[in-house]
Amino acid sequence: ELNEEDVPFLQLVSKKMTRDAIAPGKYRGGQGYTMIVATKDSEQWGFMTTTQGAKIPPIQGLFGGYACGCYPLSKVKGVDVYDVLLNQPEKFKHSIEEIMNERPFEGAAYTTHHMGMGFEISKRGELFMISQGAGAGYGDLLERDPAGVIRDIEEGLISPGVAERLYKVKFDPVTLAINQEATDAARDAERKARIARSVPYSEFIKSWNKPTPPSHLQYFGCWGDDITKLYMGSADKFRDANTPRPNYMTHPKDVRIAELEARLAALGAMGSDKQ
Repeated sequence: ELNEEDVPFLQLVSKKMTRDAIAPGKYRGGQGYTMIVATKDSEQWGFMTTTQGAKIPPIQGLFGGYACGCYPLSKVKGVDVYDVLLNQPEKFKHSIEEIMNERPFEGAAYTTHHMGMGFEISKRGELFMISQGAGAGYGDLLERDPAGVIRDIEEGLISPGVAERLYKVKFDPVTLAINQEATDAARDAERKARIARSVPYSEFIKSWNKPTPPSHLQYFGCWGDDITKLYMGSADKFRDANTPRPNYMTHPKDVRIAELEARLAALGAMGSDKQ
């Protein structure tokens, strides 16, 4: 609240627990939360986010627990939410899930992006919405107490469909009464399915290890056991780690132009000269 006295935006939703923003395990990770913000009193204000967790979960699970997902950033443009709150407050929803699925603001543009957003000027009343990641899970999720799963459903932390799909807990959809016999059978079946789709580590590592970083992992630095080579932009751009020098990252606009030109070239639409 003190911050909002000095800056021209409001946190319309601040740190609200996000349903299904979890990392499952025998002991699940702490819940992720939602933030929804909108510029109010300036034409020269904008937002940006850090990229940590945008494409790769920053926290890994332990002993069979899962990492959390990589949650998106969503925007709603072509709306002044302050006018909505003044004249039709019932249209405002307090979760990304509801806003993006129900689309309550007629004529607005609803878009979803990965979390790594560069600085962007925002207009009054446009919504910028993010979900912070969850803490990591601990232990095999098939060993989670079914009563704990049902408690999470009752508290709105996980949706029934996600709970059943992940934890293989069977329950009555109305009363949430646990069917222990069906739960045991579903979990046994999933353990057998794990074995059926698994491969020996010696086989897995042959296809997993690559001599160079994937093309989409730019500016990766060292790769594999070779610490003498720094990858600086792509698999064919590298430097000697013993004599590092400053490196300039390509402007995202130029990266995007190169991607589009490559797609046109693949279609045979570029011609001899760039038009």
